[in-house]
Amino acid sequence: MDHHARRMTSGGYRIGMMSRLQGALLERRLRSYGVAAGQLPYLMEALCKPGQTQDEMAARVGVSRAATARALRTLEQDGLVTRAENPDNRRQKLVSPTERARALEVPLRAVLDGHNQMLFKDFSPQERTLALGLMDRIVQNLKTSLDNWDNS
Repeated sequence: MDHHARRMTSGGYRIGMMSRLQGALLERRLRSYGVAAGQLPYLMEALCKPGQTQDEMAARVGVSRAATARALRTLEQDGLVTRAENPDNRRQKLVSPTERARALEVPLRAVLDGHNQMLFKDFSPQERTLALGLMDRIVQNLKTSLDNWDNS
């Protein structure tokens, strides 16, 4: 099978393409707020659960502790989060949103809501439910494979 034919039957290719395209569009939608698409998961986590540890945030976002630390350093420099020593465990940092981040929460949620509406434009409610369910199964397959890889 040639490269083009493989691509047309590849779930991984489609997932990668969707990720790149939606990331590029989201980046443009967020530009006016001074937030990068890659920062958004961390910022929204800080807004949803203020005071969580960096390790908790890394697990919830699904990335490494090192990547989380780098992203949070940038968000801290941009005045969007603060990191403070955990009084119960001095090795941990607690992450909280700043007032500036809190002021962005409503407009950022509006951007995300609009983005999600665009993703499912012209889908029936049943198609949307089906698509989300199928994507959830793919996510679970990826998580299981990653866990099995780490435990082997």
